[in-house]
Amino acid sequence: MRFLVTSLAFLGLLAGCSASDSMSEATGPNTPPTASALTFEPKSAKVEEAVTIAGSLRFSDPDGNVKTLHLRFQNPDGTTTPTISTPIPDAAGVTDDTASFALPVQPTLVGDYTLEAWIEDTEGALSEVREGTFTATADVPDASAPVLSALVVNSVSKGVGVEVDVDGSFDVV
Repeated sequence: MRFLVTSLAFLGLLAGCSASDSMSEATGPNTPPTASALTFEPKSAKVEEAVTIAGSLRFSDPDGNVKTLHLRFQNPDGTTTPTISTPIPDAAGVTDDTASFALPVQPTLVGDYTLEAWIEDTEGALSEVREGTFTATADVPDASAPVLSALVVNSVSKGVGVEVDVDGSFDVV
């Protein structure tokens, strides 16, 4: 009987070593990070207007091994911009935090752009993609301001730096 107890204890010790060895190599299966609360400003700009979108993406990862923030746009015409990937500084060991970004953009099409953001960890696991809408509007002149549609100037040349009288006409619509 004692042999059986000793053998079982030895098998238990071997099983413990095996589990312990695998635990020292990794703390278990990697858990993908989660992403939530994508926030950013501004939410709109005029076409061809250069703006910087400043925002953040909240993340959590029980493994504490987040590495990279990924961003891209779905354009109003259905095309996708290349993904911008940026390392998350000082993220090692962090299990719950916010990744901030500043993204210079200059929209070229009128319409809604979808900003997509997600997190990647050191094992290559990806969070779900979070989305927000950025709208590009046409540069429409103020309806109350007159619009100059034609200007006719009778040319008079008297030299550089010389004051001249201009005679002409213009149409306002």
